[in-house]
Parts: sequence; C-alpha cells; structure tokens
Amino acid sequence: MRSETERVLKMLEQRLGIVYRDRRLLHEAMTLEGPHEALRGTPDNERLEFLGDAVLGMVVAEYLYRLFPGEKEGPLTRRRMAVVSGETLDHLARQLGLQSLLKALHAPRILRQDADRGSVVEALIGALYLDQGMEACRELIERLLLSRMDELFERRRDFKSEVNNLLQELAGNPPTFDTQFNRRTHDGQEFISKLSVRNVLIAEGIGATKREAEYAASKAALGTRSEWEPKLAPGTRSAFATIGEALKKSR
Repeated sequence: MRSETERVLKMLEQRLGIVYRDRRLLHEAMTLEGPHEALRGTPDNERLEFLGDAVLGMVVAEYLYRLFPGEKEGPLTRRRMAVVSGETLDHLARQLGLQSLLKALHAPRILRQDADRGSVVEALIGALYLDQGMEACRELIERLLLSRMDELFERRRDFKSEVNNLLQELAGNPPTFDTQFNRRTHDGQEFISKLSVRNVLIAEGIGATKREAEYAASKAALGTRSEWEPKLAPGTRSAFATIGEALKKSR
C-alpha cells in the first residue's frame, strides 16, 4: 500500500476513533466506483455500502425500539429516517472531513459534492462489520450518530415551511431567499442565504449547499422573531393581509 494512501487511512481512523485490523477493507470502503489507475486491483465500495446500509438500519432500529418502548411503528420509522437519511450521513461525512480524504485518494477524479460522501459512511460501517463484528459497529454508530439524536431530530424540522407560514400570517407574503455561493472550504463549498420579506432583511444563514443555507436562514429567522417582527410595521403589510384579517373578523 502506498505511503500516501496509508497516511490518509491513518488520518481517517483517528477521526473515526477506531483502528481497522484489515487495512484492505478500510481501503476498499474509501474506493469509489470508476476506473482509476492508482486504485487498480482494489474493488470499489458498493458492496460494502450495501452491507453497511443494512447494519446501520439494524443498529438504529434496535436502539430506538429499546429507547421508546411505548411508541408505534410510525413514530419509530420517522425517528429512524432522521438518523439514517442521506442528508444526515452527508452531514456526518462533512464533519469527519471525508471529502478532503477522498480527494487525496482520488486526486484526478472530480468527486460529486454530495452523493459520494454519505455512501462512504455506510461503506465504512460495512467494512467495520466484516473486520470486527456487530458490537464494534454498534459502538461507532452510537458514538457518531445516536449520541446526537436530539440534534438530528432538530435538523429534520421543516423550518422553511414554518417561517413561510409565519410570514404569510404577519406580512401577507412568503419569504424570498437570495442564496449565493460564498467561498470554497477545505471540504467543499459554502453558500450564504439572505431571507427577506417585502424588502425587509429578516435573517441570514450559511450552509454547505443552497438548501442547507436556506434551512439555516429559516431557523435563524424563527429564533430572532422578536428582533425583526417590529420592522414589519403596518405600512409594510400587504393589502391582501389586511383584507384577510377583515374577512376573518366579519365571519
């Protein structure tokens, strides 16, 4: 194994907080589909991704089953989806800095910004299952994901719809988002989103994608309502909002 590859894999193990016994499995988990001269002879990670997806689902389902003994299938399923969704895994991958490590291993390749990273997390879990079994996977998943479950549930809230409904009620108009590329980071891109209504700036948010930036701006708007609501003076409210209120009173 090349010294640069070994250096990258050791860095990954440090970030995961675990050491793989079989280095070939770890290398395979970080090998993306497609021809690459430097990676010839190493299978891509699709089979490990398949296995890791099943292991992750099983560990999370068992954890939630034991944690919420009175809940029905529907709420349990929604909780599980909050943990195993592609968005959650991609967020974890960014926290681990997987994009920069993948670039080091796949230098000539142009990596997709979102799709590769979440699948690599699943592949790493699949590799760990073959390397050390279910208990090691359970410890890793609980430490990296399940210990942050409240945060994950919070991320699943539809802040954008909430702020849209609120501003429709207060100002008679939906918010507008001006979302632009801000800068490149060591692990991808950063976008900034400015949320306004009737030309009044309400909040700003930053994220690794346009969607995440708008999510962050919506969450910030809900958290700072007392600061911006006074700016929506009666003169800024639309005629439709005023008519709507009059109709409600006349009923």
